[in-house]
Amino acid sequence: MIKYVMTAAALKSFSTSPQTKRMYRFLGNRLGQSKRIQYGVSRKYLDRARIILELCERHHAIQKDDRLLEVGTGWVHWEATIIRLFYDVEITLFDVWDNHQLSAYKHYIGQLDGIGYVSNTA
Repeated sequence: MIKYVMTAAALKSFSTSPQTKRMYRFLGNRLGQSKRIQYGVSRKYLDRARIILELCERHHAIQKDDRLLEVGTGWVHWEATIIRLFYDVEITLFDVWDNHQLSAYKHYIGQLDGIGYVSNTA
């Protein structure tokens, strides 16, 4: 809990001025994207994908032709992508700032086939 509070406070400090906001975007988009491309899809992301799919299946949460909204899509739109790969749905992505890392996203998607993620809708 202490780590979470300290991280949240540090991240909040980036919103104190236009200069710190630009620095945050630079660090997140440039350095973060390089790191994601260098290391590839992390175990955390793969575990999250499996959990999402298991929960959707167990609770019959998503049906064909459902329309979904993802708020706060993050850097690589991971959750929406995983759901769309396995379900025939329309997903709208929304974030207050378009801060995606397209190169990292493409790199992650390119790795999915090699680790056994195959679409049910393809």
